[in-house]
Amino acid sequence: MSALDIILQRGRVGVIYNIASPTELTMKDLALLLVKMFNLNPEEHIEYVRDRAFNDKRYNIDGGKMKDLNWQPMVSFEEGLRKTSTDSALF
Repeated sequence: MSALDIILQRGRVGVIYNIASPTELTMKDLALLLVKMFNLNPEEHIEYVRDRAFNDKRYNIDGGKMKDLNWQPMVSFEEGLRKTSTDSALF
């Protein structure tokens, strides 16, 4: 069942539910996954820049409320990326 269906059926009105993935990646890992998925050359399509002084080192989305509703992702992170890239051709 999709996360939105579970929230509509089991969630509580007024509660905020973060739909999170258990997958944790660095920005570099994500960039490498994307260029690989589109058969691109990382050296041509990834530009390394210095972090801004105020950059957070890590972003964490707490999906605990979704776990409490017994939700888990139906596809892996990589499969979701592939589906997103092929579905986006429809728009």
